[in-house]
Amino acid sequence: MLLAGTIQAKAQCDCDPILTGGETVITASDIVTAFSGASSVSGGIYQVTTDLTINTNFTITGSARFSVDPGVSIIVAPGYTLTITGSSILTAADDEMWSGIEVQTSILVPGKVVIQGGSTIANAVTGVFLNNNLAYYADCSISGDAFFCNNHIGIYSNNYFYDHPASIEQTVFCGSDLIEPYSGEFGTGVMVENVLAPTGNFSIGNGAAFNLVTCNEFYGLLTGIHIEKSTVTVQNNYIHDLNVPGAERGTGVLARGDLNYLILVARVGEAGVTSNKFKDCERGIDIGDYMNSEIHGNRLVNTGIGGTSSIMREGIYVDNCGLGLNYHNITENYLANVNQVAIDLRNMGVATTIVSGNKVLNAITTTAGTIRRGISVRNIVPATTPITIFDNEIYNVNNGIGALNVTDHLMILGNQIEVVFAGATEPATGILAENCSNVLIDVYDPAASAIPNTITGTCSSDCEDQIIGIDIQSSTDFRCYRNIVNDCYPGIRAEGYCLGGNFVCNDLNDCTWGFGLKNFGGDPSPFVADIELGIGTDREIFGGYYLGGSTELPSDNAWTPSTGSTST
Repeated sequence: MLLAGTIQAKAQCDCDPILTGGETVITASDIVTAFSGASSVSGGIYQVTTDLTINTNFTITGSARFSVDPGVSIIVAPGYTLTITGSSILTAADDEMWSGIEVQTSILVPGKVVIQGGSTIANAVTGVFLNNNLAYYADCSISGDAFFCNNHIGIYSNNYFYDHPASIEQTVFCGSDLIEPYSGEFGTGVMVENVLAPTGNFSIGNGAAFNLVTCNEFYGLLTGIHIEKSTVTVQNNYIHDLNVPGAERGTGVLARGDLNYLILVARVGEAGVTSNKFKDCERGIDIGDYMNSEIHGNRLVNTGIGGTSSIMREGIYVDNCGLGLNYHNITENYLANVNQVAIDLRNMGVATTIVSGNKVLNAITTTAGTIRRGISVRNIVPATTPITIFDNEIYNVNNGIGALNVTDHLMILGNQIEVVFAGATEPATGILAENCSNVLIDVYDPAASAIPNTITGTCSSDCEDQIIGIDIQSSTDFRCYRNIVNDCYPGIRAEGYCLGGNFVCNDLNDCTWGFGLKNFGGDPSPFVADIELGIGTDREIFGGYYLGGSTELPSDNAWTPSTGSTST
């Protein structure tokens, strides 16, 4: 069935195929023949029925419309440029997708497509395919409110060894109402594959700080930006409303690789500058399969309050990226109202990982049964390089920083944490270390300013033993030094088999219990003695590995009880 209509408002992601009758039918195989050697066409409506090769520099302008038959391609030959401007439209002629624009290259002679001036590419399998050839690139310049609507993939680039010159800025991508053969599915905005490290890079966005006027916009998609085995810089993009109904899917930036590929979602090294904005995605940034990452200065927000608060389950998610050459720097990001975990790191192996300067804020009312977490690390074997979590601010969550199964070298330094217990299914904890070894929970000390971990608890339910400042469970050789815990119950607790650890110089204020030992099985004397080194006696720090050897510090802890308190 042929569909008739016009491109609707961009916000609706509505761009039906167009074939209204009266089109000039193009049956020629190349643009020179089709337009008798002319270099441009202004206005008019055309139907393209067979693959059409651009074999001269050619411009489509003046609100011209090209409706393209199913499976048909427009091919830009090496050495030529196709310019689409002036609110022109290339779309499908039927209720089945056309193939899209393929830009080709040859030795040192790239083809190029320029799309600007509010022009639209719609209802294609691949809106623009940059068909690179390893050492030679196919080029594009896309800007000026260009609109990619309901394509299976908006722009796809693959197989290039070097910095790619493609420019994609001030462009809109939407894909929530696909036609056959992808009817019922959601599209992808930009996909980059095999732009190879270490010399390759592909940029999405103009490299400036985030700006709503000049940014790329992605919405109504399954995936905003999809990266496979590539080095990609993502800068100045607004990615929002990526939540496939009923499917709990929709990812802002999805990156997968084999080893040592890099994703930069960042303006690295610039403090106080927003890189990209993510709003109401099921998952903001998802890194996996041995990618490296620099994730800096992004703003990730869930505005779904009440019935839609499940939007944005994870803000930043990194999984299975743990070979010896992997690294991850996650710094100075702002994450608000994330429904499950703001920053979630899993299965990281021996990767070097820094999580620093991030702000996690929850303004959604915390209710019974809701568990919101700030930073979570689990199943990590960092070997000789510590996982370092320092100088983060985490407010109004159930669990501030949690570590599970981290074997050797975890440092949690100088974080500011506020936790809330409202009758959830597990206790609220400021810092939790479970089944870990060699965990240092201490001050962050830039230029000797000694910023402590500060944990404050808030309780709106029956809080006995349900809001814990620092909770050490079945973990060995932990060091809990110079922390400040306010309004918790208890302040610091060690539970289970905790051989070789101590509490040193901690201040516990208005805590119903100060220190607690819980569920020590069998004969506890070999390890309780070590823990008690730090309770009320000046002793040498047990195992000064992180502090450069055997170090003398006062181990007295200060406890200010609240009414009805129990001491230890």
